[in-house]
Amino acid sequence: MTSPAGDLYIGLMSGTSLDGIDVAVAEFGGEAELPEPARLVAFESYTYEASFRDRMRKILEAGSPAGLCDLNFDLGERLATAVSETLISADRSARDITAIGSHGQTVWHTPAVDAARGATLQLGEAAVIAERTGIPVVADFRVRDVAAGGQGAPLTPYFDRLLLGGYESRAIVNLGGMGNLTALPEAGSEDAPLAFDTGPGVALI
Repeated sequence: MTSPAGDLYIGLMSGTSLDGIDVAVAEFGGEAELPEPARLVAFESYTYEASFRDRMRKILEAGSPAGLCDLNFDLGERLATAVSETLISADRSARDITAIGSHGQTVWHTPAVDAARGATLQLGEAAVIAERTGIPVVADFRVRDVAAGGQGAPLTPYFDRLLLGGYESRAIVNLGGMGNLTALPEAGSEDAPLAFDTGPGVALI
């Protein structure tokens, strides 16, 4: 049953630019109507130290199974720590959170081109996050989207439609490590939203 205050969820993001971890605590629903579909309760960014970024790049360049395995668990620990520190700063506890959504750190991404099968790999072990925080974790969004024939950014168009959809048609461009675009039709239109990757973004910087 939905509480008067709504349900709290945590979103974790570690982008393709390898710059760090973003943590958002958001409230959805509730018996009392929110002025927006979701309310941001807390947000924190944790920058990767230069030595860790260098280590990640070396492991990714080497393609060592042992290195990738260790990095997968290491990133899981870092994501879990980021959650715990954000909860402390927001004066919340794990019991307040319904679930964590973790995108993971993309280390390889090849979306489908024409009829070719796509492939993608994210690190940041969800089981480690769940064990350390005691909160259920939902993960592998990008993997599932690519498996279904998508380009691997399934949540962006949902977010754009939820918060930015309205009476007028509009286009939203996200300049992350890889850029993507969402085209939203005007209210009442039978057209479906259109979303796709546009190419490298700040990953080139």
